[in-house]
Amino acid sequence: MATEYTILDKVKENILGQASVGDFVLRERGAVDSAKVVENPHASLYAVDLQNQQGIFVQSDPAVDLCVEPFYYIAQYENATRVLTVPFADMIALGRKLPLNEERLVFIQSTGRAGSTLASQIFAQLDGVANISEPDALSDLVATQNSGLLDKADLAALTDATVRILANVCAEGGHVIKGRSYAMELGELFNELYPRARSVFLYRNLKSYTLSSLRAYDDGVQRSDEENQELLAGIRAWFSTLLPMIADVPEEQPLSAVDIIGLQWLSVMDRYVKLHEKGVEMLAIDYQSWIDAPRETAEAMLDYCNMLPDDLTAVYAALKQDSQEGTVLSRSEVRDHDTWLKTADLLELDDLLAQQPLINTADFVAPNTLGRQR
Repeated sequence: MATEYTILDKVKENILGQASVGDFVLRERGAVDSAKVVENPHASLYAVDLQNQQGIFVQSDPAVDLCVEPFYYIAQYENATRVLTVPFADMIALGRKLPLNEERLVFIQSTGRAGSTLASQIFAQLDGVANISEPDALSDLVATQNSGLLDKADLAALTDATVRILANVCAEGGHVIKGRSYAMELGELFNELYPRARSVFLYRNLKSYTLSSLRAYDDGVQRSDEENQELLAGIRAWFSTLLPMIADVPEEQPLSAVDIIGLQWLSVMDRYVKLHEKGVEMLAIDYQSWIDAPRETAEAMLDYCNMLPDDLTAVYAALKQDSQEGTVLSRSEVRDHDTWLKTADLLELDDLLAQQPLINTADFVAPNTLGRQR
């Protein structure tokens, strides 16, 4: 049985933080049939709670279309009207029965700050294709995988149920699912579960990525050195559950904001290369392609995913828009942040790259990059 809760208050401090049941102050209402939650297209999976072995669902107004939003997890939080929890056993048993057309399934992977939201909004223009952009249930699955607390079979069952439940909210013939950058850690599992699905990987030059990240996540708050260190410690602890290269740094070794951003990029790039070496195929797209040849890039991406429509009018229109408009990561918001890379920052990045055996240049070209395939 599932449990239903009334939302008394929404208390998430950072709208960009990872989704959690702790984002809400709740009052229990009683038990409900798990099937009525999992099969309800207006109850979306918000988080995966490993500690309590349950899925966290939020109910939203039927008029709210989560599958057109640039950030699924933000739209879920802002539009949640109640919370429901479903035990893993029920979630897996019910989720595996939900339909999913594997040949019309696309995963968008990314370093972040590389055009992935634009890519997902391009897919959202297609008839019969639902766009699920950054559901944090995937982030929880990454942390669950990295924790080693579930064996491979149980993790696979939970992941399959999660993907099917996410797709059920946006019940269309095709589905495009874009995780946050660390969802790359699930790339091998996705390939095993859905071998006929397609995946694309978007990335950019490390130095431009770092500058873009610093600008995007600068909240404009003036902090003391002590407050900054406390903030960085929290971010590091969060990312350590998601990104192996950050987890592997000894706790006594300090990491700056630039170090954390650089290691985030390296973790994702390194995982992509390792997946490629294992035969996991993705089409890689360098961010510069969206700048130099946006139409051609969009067409090539859609063609690779077997989703190229006859009429590209809506796709071309999407290329002219800010895919993150209306959010704290919109172009207008980011432009207001007067942040630049200092010489010391560039040296930090160079030092990180110098320690890498393969990805040791900021302009590393990922294998199978569009326009550079051999």
